[in-house]
Amino acid sequence: MVVARRGLTLEELEALPEQKPALEYIDGEVRQKPMLDGVQSSLQGELIFRLRLAGGSQRVALALPDLR
Repeated sequence: MVVARRGLTLEELEALPEQKPALEYIDGEVRQKPMLDGVQSSLQGELIFRLRLAGGSQRVALALPDLR
């Protein structure tokens, strides 16, 4: 379901009630965030793995998926 609100300020976006799935702001439009499918989930996992490797023992990179 698309919420389809355009031209919101950051404060207005943050004031919207929590929804499941969560809302996201893309190209000036607020919509419900779609769930990842298997391919997208696998890509996300691979990207997180590689970012953590890049950070090394110094922890200069940290990936936290869907952290709110």
